[in-house]
Amino acid sequence: MTQRFAFFCEYNGAGFNGWQLQAPEKAPVTVQSVLESAFRQFLHDPDFRIHGSGRTDTGVHATGQCFHADLPEGTDTGRLIRGINGIAGDHPVAIWEARPVRPDFHARFSATSRLYHYTLNTRPSPLNRHKEWFYPYPLKPDQLREMASLIRQATDFSSFCRAADEADHKRCRILECDWKTEDSRLIFSIRANRFLYGMVRALVGTQLDLIRRGEHPESLSKLLDARNRQAAGPAAKAHGLTLVEVTYPAECFLS
Repeated sequence: MTQRFAFFCEYNGAGFNGWQLQAPEKAPVTVQSVLESAFRQFLHDPDFRIHGSGRTDTGVHATGQCFHADLPEGTDTGRLIRGINGIAGDHPVAIWEARPVRPDFHARFSATSRLYHYTLNTRPSPLNRHKEWFYPYPLKPDQLREMASLIRQATDFSSFCRAADEADHKRCRILECDWKTEDSRLIFSIRANRFLYGMVRALVGTQLDLIRRGEHPESLSKLLDARNRQAAGPAAKAHGLTLVEVTYPAECFLS
């Protein structure tokens, strides 16, 4: 007998080639490959698999990534977490919580929202250079907030996803979207029911591109309406992006 658990973890994306397990012949270090290897060693199960809430690109961080896995019934999850974190200790990833969930729970398909933060710093910070984008150009927070308001009202994000995105439609329901100022930092915070491949970085990069070119914030509406990735601006750098939280209905959890 097994019990399904939802695990929550944090990682520094600079140490990985993204979240998702890749072809064995490429043998890149990904978050999934490191965690699965640690679970297999701890549980003495060579076929053990985990299933994430979604993939993050190379360089993208997470403080609240979720994945699920089925454990032997009666597993001491406190001991398990300590063991997994110890085995994976050479890599910048750590599990911080495990919660029992219903048998039909799925980390990806049961999620109701995801929250991302993209951090810009107008002042160089060597200590934080792997988790924020040093941006030495003038920024206009009021205009950025106007653009965030337009994003909140939008539903089709075809202009802001990569061609490789295989989603059957490009509609997303934006639940929160704003720019926050913290000293020399500007943080783009966006929560939605779903995200397209490369969407957040494309939104950030396009907003910054419009500011640099002196365009009016309303110009973003035309790019949204174009529904064409070529119409929008370049993607922002990966290392400024963090997956902060993935949310689920309360009834998914057994405790």
